[in-house]
Amino acid sequence: MLYYIDTIIGFFLRGEGCFVFMKKRAFEVYVAIGSSAGGFEALSELVALLPKKTGFFYFLAQHHARGEKTILADLLGRKSTIEVVLVQEGMIFKPDILYVLPPELKITIKNSRPKAVLEDLNLHMPIPNADFLFSELCTLKNSKVIAIVLSGSGTDGTKGMKAVKESDGITIAEFPQEAMFESMPKSAINAKLVDYVLSVKDIGARLAKLSSAFIDGTYITQEIPFDSIVKILHKEKQLDLFKYKEETINRRIEKRMKILNFVTIEEYAHYFKANDKEVDILNQEVLIGVTEFFRGTESFEALKNYMKKQLSSKAEYSEYRLWSVACSSGEEAYSLAILANEVSKELGKKLHIKIFATDIDDMALEKARIGDYKESSLKYVEKELIEKYFTKSEYGYRVVKALRDQIIFAHHNFLNNPPFINMDLISCRNVLIYLKSSTQSDVFSIFHYSLKNDGLLFLGSSESTLSSIDLFVTLDGKYRIYEKKAQERQTKFQIQIVNQYPKKLLSSGEESMQKLINPIEIEKHLHDDLFDYFSSGCLIIDRDYNIVYKKGNISYLNFSDGILSLNIFNNLDKILHYHMRIVINRVLVSNMKEESKFIQMESSQDEKFVKIIAQPFYVPSQKSMILISFKEIELEEFLLNGAILPSLSENTIISTLSSQVLEARNEIQNISDELLFSKQNMSMINAELQDSNEKLQSTVEELETSSEELQSSNEELLASLSSNRELQNKLSLILESSMDGILGLDTHSRHIFVNDKAAKMLGYSPEYLIGKSSHSTWHHTKQDGSYYPEDECPIVRTLLSGESARGEELFWRKDGSSFAVEFVRSPIVEDGKITGAVISFHDISEKKALEAQVKNEHEQMLLYLEVSGLIIVILDKNANIVSVNRAGCELLGLGRDEIVGLNWFDNFIDKQISSQVKQVFNDMINEKIGSISHYINKIVDANKTEHLVSWNNAMYRDENGNIIGIIAIGNDVTQEDSLTEELKISNLRYEQTFKTAQIGIAHVGLDGSWLDANDYLCKMLGYTKDELLKLTLQDITYADDVSTDLFYLERLLENKLNSFHGEKRYIHKNGDMIWISLSVVLLRDSSNKPLYFISIIQDISQLKLLMLELESKKNELENVIRFAPNPIMLYNDNGEILLINEAFEEITGYMPKEMATIDAWSEKALRAGDGLDLLNVEDLFKNN
Repeated sequence: MLYYIDTIIGFFLRGEGCFVFMKKRAFEVYVAIGSSAGGFEALSELVALLPKKTGFFYFLAQHHARGEKTILADLLGRKSTIEVVLVQEGMIFKPDILYVLPPELKITIKNSRPKAVLEDLNLHMPIPNADFLFSELCTLKNSKVIAIVLSGSGTDGTKGMKAVKESDGITIAEFPQEAMFESMPKSAINAKLVDYVLSVKDIGARLAKLSSAFIDGTYITQEIPFDSIVKILHKEKQLDLFKYKEETINRRIEKRMKILNFVTIEEYAHYFKANDKEVDILNQEVLIGVTEFFRGTESFEALKNYMKKQLSSKAEYSEYRLWSVACSSGEEAYSLAILANEVSKELGKKLHIKIFATDIDDMALEKARIGDYKESSLKYVEKELIEKYFTKSEYGYRVVKALRDQIIFAHHNFLNNPPFINMDLISCRNVLIYLKSSTQSDVFSIFHYSLKNDGLLFLGSSESTLSSIDLFVTLDGKYRIYEKKAQERQTKFQIQIVNQYPKKLLSSGEESMQKLINPIEIEKHLHDDLFDYFSSGCLIIDRDYNIVYKKGNISYLNFSDGILSLNIFNNLDKILHYHMRIVINRVLVSNMKEESKFIQMESSQDEKFVKIIAQPFYVPSQKSMILISFKEIELEEFLLNGAILPSLSENTIISTLSSQVLEARNEIQNISDELLFSKQNMSMINAELQDSNEKLQSTVEELETSSEELQSSNEELLASLSSNRELQNKLSLILESSMDGILGLDTHSRHIFVNDKAAKMLGYSPEYLIGKSSHSTWHHTKQDGSYYPEDECPIVRTLLSGESARGEELFWRKDGSSFAVEFVRSPIVEDGKITGAVISFHDISEKKALEAQVKNEHEQMLLYLEVSGLIIVILDKNANIVSVNRAGCELLGLGRDEIVGLNWFDNFIDKQISSQVKQVFNDMINEKIGSISHYINKIVDANKTEHLVSWNNAMYRDENGNIIGIIAIGNDVTQEDSLTEELKISNLRYEQTFKTAQIGIAHVGLDGSWLDANDYLCKMLGYTKDELLKLTLQDITYADDVSTDLFYLERLLENKLNSFHGEKRYIHKNGDMIWISLSVVLLRDSSNKPLYFISIIQDISQLKLLMLELESKKNELENVIRFAPNPIMLYNDNGEILLINEAFEEITGYMPKEMATIDAWSEKALRAGDGLDLLNVEDLFKNN
């Protein structure tokens, strides 16, 4: 049993899983899948990979248009490894079947079993709804849920995944970069709810592994700290440490734990998750950057001999390609460049030397591109080589431009990214020793693929190719130089080369590639990066089936005379039309390599068979295309079940044709069904594309603006580069001549320059400190040994506030010792922005030691006389005052000389309690009782004012131990007692107001949770108090009002508003909508830290209804007046005309815009002589 447990835990720690286990128990597993736009493509791939006989229950919620019948189950059933069924009411669910929900049904839990019931189609949410499916399945007892989110728009699935995580379930999301629509998986990932982010092709394998764990009786409950750290680094920094040896990573983690004073890895993992800066720091620690020029000079001498043999066979002006893997800051890459140049000169050949130097440390790469190195870095470089390939600079030495131009420094992860190919030499030194053996084997496969025949592999002194002995020949075992061994077949490795661009091919309607494609660029892409190994011809077509590129002789293409058409079907042999169309359609759906069956060419005299191979093809800056090639085979070469294919009879041909007709029918049916499904979802996808198009258009405009700004900035930077370098050199001289340590920090508190004095005091080299975090390196611990939070660091504060100041702190050396420093911190400000800080410091350890000694002596002298804020009184055995401190004098209202000698009880104790207090005093003097703490009594000062004092009393003894008096230390608590009483009264008033108020009052947490609510509010919303306190503000807020609510709450938190008032809608427990008037204030503590919100809520639903009724009545009245047969005019007390009806307009001929007031109209009507001059118009209308 112990062996079994150790084996399982070890298996997970090696990266195959990331969890620890609990006691064995039986349970059912439900796999719930949610998808939307673009989900069909992902589902088609997933169902073909689902493991069989796992005992899992599978449910699928794919968004679908309301009111339309879904054929998704039929489509997926043709490709699935397990049975696919459309859910129906009353269905009993069985394991190992994929149940597809139609839009009119949903899954609910009744009697501890899932049941299909009718969905409310009036709900404003996508259906079938993944959130509801995930959450509902989580309510099942004795079961576990695996939630999977695939391609889709919106955020459906995120809320449900939260319920899955809370119920100890497992969550999986498709890679957003792979999904056709990334919104759904990206939303869940951003919410930190996803355990595994996988390609669709890997999800099936993950389900199979989980099934094995469940069958073994193990259950996943808690993530292993080591794996959680590795997963975060992989997500944030694209650094896959599961491929590295654990002991290598553990050493780096242990170093950080020691600096931060963490005892367990669990503590560090918790801190790591909560601090983004620690992710940056550990990432830098893990990146192993130890390198130097010609490291291992004897190894380079041995390499030189084999390089001579290589170059001697090279033609003049040919290209010599090298790849320096994990080049760090560039020393090794420049060493290879120097060596290659020297060998070519010795041979008298002019060659184009091209070196690719790659790493994942961007800071190291930037240093490499500049090419500046200290003199100490060149200790293994011969003097004549330094003179030839370096120029003297103030900093040290700089690599000459000609050598720098031969090297391309690029960010590249050789474990994950596609490799460089056609290499003559690969140098990968002292990297493989940190990788697992399985990863090493994969790396050797990559290197074998990348090298030309007879290409050289140069490894570190502790590395070898024993794990891949069939791929390389050992040339020099001592100095680790190997040669590629020729293989009959191309080396296979896991990294996908062709499918570098996982986004699906773009939809139809693209412009013809003929107008956009650059043939030179496509040729370069084929030659340099991808298809050198293709021996036969190939084609590249665009989405409109137009040929945009052709390579080699393709006998199946016959271009007609006259006007030339580039459509592939106008020029392709007709026998291949059907199969070509099928293969292209498959590629467009799967975005993967697809092949046809072998097709007999009837017109071929030699009875040839041909296979069509198609796959996605992408050239940067161009639109998506398809690469097509053909594989031919003669009849006599075509083996079937190990025998030569016999001559084809008439029956065989008929059988073949019949099978092809049947296959064609099936393909047509599949295409028809898929088109119908696509049509059903077109409106949903179209809306997503429209939104994406608007965002892209905005992005394009921003990029165009940025491009112009960058061009202008680049010109300015080039003009000032030389002068900046000169200034930097002068600054370096100044820094090195200073007697103080001087450090320069960037905005992330990382070192950008370090003078020798500072480096010496801290115990590091300047090169080591560059790029490292200052706080975590030498300012990580307080004097008491506790961790020093970075947000409390005054040096870091300078980067935020821009304040200059002096101070004293404790700095820590490399060896773990500390020393006191006096420092000056000043911000670096450029164009009004803080871009860093300068720290100048010197060691004051001796000064601090002297100060501590003096301070200690001084404190001893004042210890019994002056205690800040407390009253100290020393009484003799007769209660006469022997001594009193300053605080006591101030309280008693007399000077020290006036007080000393007075009897304490006769002068300062209230007469009513004097005898009682005196008895306690006498009991202490006579040792009847011991020292008394917290004895409270009243005293009277010289002004007859009473004070309530809390006393701590101790015996005052002489050198022989005899009691000679009492030392009393007191604290005036008069005001505290008064305030306590007032606070009780105030709290009582508030509680009564809160409980009895006829208006809703609530306390709301900063995260939107209900902290407290009065009875009136609970009744208003229909919840009991316990029910309401389990919800959040967002749960009961009408969906359209949530964003506005959150906006104003954020403004309160940012201190931009003191309060806010408004109207909004809540949802009653019964589902009704309630209109409320809301007033919110934010309560803060004495340090201005936000505590919680106080909300005053009034139900105004009835008021809203009355306003609606009033508006309706108003409209009715206006309509009655407007269409009345008699002329009617309405005006207010000021004579302003409000309304005239149509009859009035017809009779008078005046329109409303011609009459502003009754007086104006009267005057105009009388002047016009309309027959109204005999009437007093104004009186007429006023009387009506």
